[in-house]
Amino acid sequence: MITDLIAIKNKLMKKHREYEVPNPDEYRDGILSGITVALQTVDELLESESDDMAREYGEDKSGRK
Repeated sequence: MITDLIAIKNKLMKKHREYEVPNPDEYRDGILSGITVALQTVDELLESESDDMAREYGEDKSGRK
């Protein structure tokens, strides 16, 4: 799942660069806002996945749940 999230983030960042201009019009500004929200959500999901993996690794390593 982490690799999927990273791929999504990379595509969103590419789109963000495409729409980012010095003085965006209302249309581009709206798209950039949506992309920014999507990037924040992906970052939160990546952090959550990372925490889950760390917990699993820690449990497996110590032999405790």
